[in-house]
Amino acid sequence: MKPEHKVCSFEQSVELALLGIDQELQPGDSYWVTLSSGENRCFYLSENEDLPPVMYQPKRAFDATELGFLLIRGVATRLPQWNEKKRAFSIVLFPNSEMEKTICSTSESVARAEQLLWLLDQRILVAEEVNQSIRALRSLQTLSYT
Repeated sequence: MKPEHKVCSFEQSVELALLGIDQELQPGDSYWVTLSSGENRCFYLSENEDLPPVMYQPKRAFDATELGFLLIRGVATRLPQWNEKKRAFSIVLFPNSEMEKTICSTSESVARAEQLLWLLDQRILVAEEVNQSIRALRSLQTLSYT
């Protein structure tokens, strides 16, 4: 499967970066770049690999697992469900409340990124909280590699 099918969209990555979400890349991360040809492409950063020639700074391309970890902190939500009829993942935020919102996408990563962007837009989460979760995830990943 191509990397771009496993991660949030290029547009979502750009929006998360603009909102102050940490963009530091480490081996094992996926990232979006705009190549000198103007094409947006997603790559996986391997150990000792240089970035391709790009027009702009690379943007982190979060996958569904990373986004799920970033979204655990105190947000009332139901786990993503595959809706066969709509052929899409469905996420319900704040079920059975006035703030209930349903997000649908054919990709779980895109749906979870949309969820994160909505929570940031509504100021239910702030960038620093998300960045703390990113640092915690990095610590867990470092422990699992040693």
